[in-house]
Amino acid sequence: MPVAGKIFLYQEDLDFEEMAEKLRAWSEEETFETPGEDYDLLANVEEVEHNEEELHGIYMYDSVAIHRWRGVAKATPYTTEAPFVFTEQGGQRFLIVLAPKSVANRVANKLSMILHGAHGVIIEPVIRTASFDEFQAGTEATNIMLFDDIDIPNIDKATLYGGDGGNVQQTDLYGNFTSHGRPWYMVARTKKHGWTVGIVRDGTIVVFNTVERESFVEFLKEKIFPMTLRRSRG
Repeated sequence: MPVAGKIFLYQEDLDFEEMAEKLRAWSEEETFETPGEDYDLLANVEEVEHNEEELHGIYMYDSVAIHRWRGVAKATPYTTEAPFVFTEQGGQRFLIVLAPKSVANRVANKLSMILHGAHGVIIEPVIRTASFDEFQAGTEATNIMLFDDIDIPNIDKATLYGGDGGNVQQTDLYGNFTSHGRPWYMVARTKKHGWTVGIVRDGTIVVFNTVERESFVEFLKEKIFPMTLRRSRG
């Protein structure tokens, strides 16, 4: 089963003990009203633990899905769980949220509010073009590459697909679009792990193989952290 996560940059220096206290003490509850029943929806942080190197926990929040069964609207409550890790490398503090992009963004903003009462403390990074090139040097093949910000008139985006294991890097079109645009998304097969990995410029990562969560986190620390930078303001 694929594993998804997103990397963020944490711009403050609270120690892990203070962060843990704030996270453990926080919860929110709201009532979701339906014609037949009201639901008390809880959001909180569980399993908060830390050591000198990192802090991890699970952000949980309840929602209600409305679906129709034989023409009758039915409400189904459910809980979303998003494990997260705060850690540090090379003088930069990172947040990993192990969830698809939309959930990860929501969790990052909530953690920013819980810890500091404001958005913008936990921010989205960028992966530069040069970092994509460096990552590709450690892959067997690049199967998909999407470019945006293309300076050719009437072409905004372009995607190259390498069908049947083909490597888009070996095509003339790849060199052409590299000189005219910036990579936004790529899918490549790594040499070291043999994983098929999708990387988005905003720090969203998907491994399409079945891997352990701990192995995925270590992969992010080893390979993706060095690729991430704060966005330039110019």
